[in-house]
Amino acid sequence: MAAHTGTIEKTGGMNDCEKAFGILCQRPDATFRSVTGSIEIRRKIARPGMVSDGTRVFIVRPCERIRWLVVEFGWKTLAEIDQRNFFNQPEAMAEAVMQAIDRACQAYEPGAQGLPQAVIPGAERITDRELAERRMAGAMQPQTRQKPADHGLFDTGARDQLSLF
Repeated sequence: MAAHTGTIEKTGGMNDCEKAFGILCQRPDATFRSVTGSIEIRRKIARPGMVSDGTRVFIVRPCERIRWLVVEFGWKTLAEIDQRNFFNQPEAMAEAVMQAIDRACQAYEPGAQGLPQAVIPGAERITDRELAERRMAGAMQPQTRQKPADHGLFDTGARDQLSLF
């Protein structure tokens, strides 16, 4: 399994997706894998521990006749960057790939012994101000319990008038 670093050589015209892929290959933290036709981008997301050095590998690969780039982390697809959104802007497409990787890195925080720990979206730590704003936006709660409406038409006990028969 050979690993190459550098640009991809191709004869003929290259579309924006291929140009962005070439830009990503030139990054110092990227390694082009010729066997799979993908790029491995390594990111340090935690401090080194006893088991791991804190580095994670993100895979970027072209899909569907090189029309978009897929960013994967393990078995999970993080983003699909379509070249139609970046017409004649391969640098912006490469930047969108790196932003998807940055967002994924933010989903981790140092856990036990400084090892990376995944955070479920929506369960990340919030500030006291955000907590107060969420509580103010929520529904108001009553101060006392509501009294039952068991008189007049709504009196379920008075409907059982068996004493009349």
